[in-house]
Amino acid sequence: MAIVLSSIALLFSAFVFLYNRRANKRELLLRVHDQQLAADRQHGRRVLFEIVERSQPPEDLPDEDHRAANHALSVLDLMGFLYCKRYIPRRDAMALWARTAVRLVDAAEASGFLALRDAQNGAPIWPYLRRFTADARSYIERSQRVAMSEDDPPAVDSTSV
Repeated sequence: MAIVLSSIALLFSAFVFLYNRRANKRELLLRVHDQQLAADRQHGRRVLFEIVERSQPPEDLPDEDHRAANHALSVLDLMGFLYCKRYIPRRDAMALWARTAVRLVDAAEASGFLALRDAQNGAPIWPYLRRFTADARSYIERSQRVAMSEDDPPAVDSTSV
């Protein structure tokens, strides 16, 4: 009888551990998602998109805009860190931020901002953002293929007609 009760207690403890771990990951994702939505992060992302549209060199950015763009990329790098270390649910992170991350890194590369920060750092900066973005590109490709296959009408079997 004691073995049965011990086994039940062990199973219950394992269930509680796994449930709490999943809930903590979800909570961390919500917090980092909320950070991404802050006004200064949105301003930083907008700065990067606008310098591409205007073909403005990143060196000409006012200090405040440079800091905002840098901060937006840094916080996205943090999300990439949490994603790469599996501290947040990977599928959910992709669903929420894949497109934005790809668009933002593309803008940072096209504007020269990423190259400028790499040169200032002496090495590639934001490694987790780059890994997150690489996975995001794959995620977007897969989701587009799935969406396209769902839009195709079912094939008609001519032998059964």
